[in-house]
Amino acid sequence: MKSVALKLAADAGTTEEITIPIRGGAGVNLGAIGWALGLEPSTVRLNGYFLSRGTDFVSSLPWNSLLSFFAARGLPDGESPLDSILVQGKAVGQAG
Repeated sequence: MKSVALKLAADAGTTEEITIPIRGGAGVNLGAIGWALGLEPSTVRLNGYFLSRGTDFVSSLPWNSLLSFFAARGLPDGESPLDSILVQGKAVGQAG
């Protein structure tokens, strides 16, 4: 099992980071990421990209494909806290 580093991208001064275990062939669980960072799961974006997801907030896109996509474009791929994937979304309970 591998881990990826994620960082809440609310503003430039944000320091909230998490590391989550992943399985490369498993779908990206945007619900778990959102809940861990206090975000509405339906609004979570990774490095600015919105991933399609099912009603359980799990994307059919596997982690290994997503990480390869980010790496090929020079975007953070979560290999270390210095290269954390940026997570955007609306805070739980935030209007509009």
